[in-house]
Amino acid sequence: MSRTTVEMVTYQHKGKTMTRKKRDTTFGTLKRLKSGKFQPIYLGPDKKRYYASACNTEKQAREFLADRDYEIKHGQWKPPASIEAEDFGRYATIWVRQRQTRKGSALRPSTIALYERELDSGLQGFARCPLTYITPPMVREWHGKRCEQAGETTAGAEARLLHAILATAMKDGTITRNPVPSELLRSKTGNGHRAPTAEELANIIAALPDKWRLCAYIAAFGGLRFGEWVRLERQDLDEVDGHVVVHVTCQAQRVGGEWLIRPPKSSEGVRSVSLPLWLTDIVNDHLKRFVGPFPASLIFAPDKNGTRYVSESTWSHKWSRALDKAHISDVIRPHDLRHYFGSALADAGVGIRQLQNALGHGTARASLGYLESSRGLPESLADRLQRLPAATDTNIVNYPSRENGTEALAS
Repeated sequence: MSRTTVEMVTYQHKGKTMTRKKRDTTFGTLKRLKSGKFQPIYLGPDKKRYYASACNTEKQAREFLADRDYEIKHGQWKPPASIEAEDFGRYATIWVRQRQTRKGSALRPSTIALYERELDSGLQGFARCPLTYITPPMVREWHGKRCEQAGETTAGAEARLLHAILATAMKDGTITRNPVPSELLRSKTGNGHRAPTAEELANIIAALPDKWRLCAYIAAFGGLRFGEWVRLERQDLDEVDGHVVVHVTCQAQRVGGEWLIRPPKSSEGVRSVSLPLWLTDIVNDHLKRFVGPFPASLIFAPDKNGTRYVSESTWSHKWSRALDKAHISDVIRPHDLRHYFGSALADAGVGIRQLQNALGHGTARASLGYLESSRGLPESLADRLQRLPAATDTNIVNYPSRENGTEALAS
């Protein structure tokens, strides 16, 4: 009867040479700690034993060991001491500071502030974690908790930022793969939103205070963003052949409690937009009643003295009240007026390049930039936008008028 040969190995322990049976081919070992966590232990290619940070579950610990085994076999392993400085928090801070847009320009202050808020809130848990230690299961667990805490939309936005930062780390050679699963990058909102119909828009505008109706007209029939129309001055408006032309050269943004005047969102955002001919009388009436006589007088001056521009929250509040008065329960945001503008132009047969010029959009397809050199919306296209129908809701309550000093009450 033959006896099975057991292969023995020697190792050093406290200065003594010890022997033991040779283990199977499993890479590394797991140590169960008193806290219930699992600590991965493995032998590096430098023949040194490494004790990694404890993992919450045995599965995470084994996946960690599998990643280290892969790195060692493919020559990609780095000693933990050499990557301690490459933790996510420090790397992300430098990433935001050096990040550029696709066109090579620096990030806007509002974008930097947004990224910093996301890093300080939802992504704070990764701050002290080495980049190489971030795994797909860890990201999935984090994403699930963020969905419960802040909602799927916020979790999706934070996951996209995490993915972008780690994509740069991959290019730098710090990590070999991006641990953020692609399906986590999609945002889901609880409430859908849409552009108003022409009849709904007529009722909404009729329900707005007189002073703020032109805001909706300019957004819906000029396609201006909030930051673009909120800082318009008298000198930004011209009248050409009976059409009011709005010259968009910059926008106002509130960042960190301060107003900043910046170029439009994209280089194509610097444009001249002609409003439909039927809006000329409405614009002139607004200029006469609510705008000062000076070239720098704001088209939409805030109600409160000492406030530089109308805040987005103030406009959203007035818009929400108008929706309620017009008996519209669907979610229609102020920004959806730009969607109304774009849809109306598309329905009128406007080409893709003309539509991008009118909206001031940049484009991912560089070839489209050579199709046409003009920017903005000419008079011939402006007149394709049809006049709104008369408001059909007779129960809309008018706002108090300062001119007559009376308040209209619902009958």
